[in-house]
Amino acid sequence: MDELWGTLVALSRFELGMVITYSLIILFGAVGNLWVIWKCGLVLILGKKQAKITKGLIVCILTICLTDILVLTALSLLVDMKLTGVWRFGEVMCRFYYTAEVLNKFVIPLCLVNISRFSFKSVNISTGRKSSYFLPIANFVAVAVVLALVSYVVLFSKTLHIEIPIKNNTHVSRTMCLFIPPSGHEQIFNGLAFLVGYVVTTVAYIYFYASVPLMLIRKISRATAPGSTSKQLNDSNILKIKYIVTSFVLIYLICWTPYWAFFWYSSLVAEGPRWVIILGLLVHTFPYLSCIAYPVVLTAMNRTIRSEHASILSLHRKRFSTIRNGVMQTLSAHLGMFSMWQRNEGHVVRSTLLRQSDESAV
Repeated sequence: MDELWGTLVALSRFELGMVITYSLIILFGAVGNLWVIWKCGLVLILGKKQAKITKGLIVCILTICLTDILVLTALSLLVDMKLTGVWRFGEVMCRFYYTAEVLNKFVIPLCLVNISRFSFKSVNISTGRKSSYFLPIANFVAVAVVLALVSYVVLFSKTLHIEIPIKNNTHVSRTMCLFIPPSGHEQIFNGLAFLVGYVVTTVAYIYFYASVPLMLIRKISRATAPGSTSKQLNDSNILKIKYIVTSFVLIYLICWTPYWAFFWYSSLVAEGPRWVIILGLLVHTFPYLSCIAYPVVLTAMNRTIRSEHASILSLHRKRFSTIRNGVMQTLSAHLGMFSMWQRNEGHVVRSTLLRQSDESAV
């Protein structure tokens, strides 16, 4: 405990602030992910046969949650390295850390793209056969690329002993966890990562979400039947959908654009000013925050998931209440029979004692 306190005192204010920030992200992320798993997992396992879109949405949300749990576990290793100044978990965990980083930067954006497409598909029911084949093929290609990137990162992640200069021209040896690709491969890896993790996902994400209010307006303008569903959507509902869609797109861009901008800056510039490094560390927290926020927001805003979860809990409460009442009735019946048996036994004993006393008196 004294050693930990000494380490905290030795940290600069900014480093201490980053440690506290990472710790809060881990805490709130764990609570939020457990809440989402409780909601969506229960609906996925015990819910009725949902529509294909709703089930796909739940699977994507749970995938984000499980990925985020791995990312938060890796982030706790980073917090330990910030506190101790050394990597203490060996080379296997070092590779796990960078694998979790890859999952954070690629799997979660791909899940968000699928979620945006579910929203697009919910208002664009007349999709052709080509579009039905496009999503599985695109997901297969994306998963293959992510697996290739993960394999590459695992291959070139390692622990190294580095001599770090300190005061009075002395050096100290520290074990660090680093990702060191071969010379000449780094720019290719960065370009492929940027293309898959940001460019393709951002274009698809914005296209699907931005198309939702436009398609609703088009359906309303073309609707002629008085009792059609499209007629039930008024201008206020369309405006609300626009606000929600715009918020999702802005949050996505705010969380991921600064990260990838600094990603390219750090890969092209060897050493930068201190304020740029500090800004980069702050930007590094944005993807973690988005991974925590998206599952919670998507679950809280989805009326189908909320109502299905409430109906499941209500049904099981009724079943539990029925079982409990049956058990209580059974126990009461047995206790009643036992008390009746006790009364009969007591009456027999009293009669025997009275008879014995009469015989002794005679």
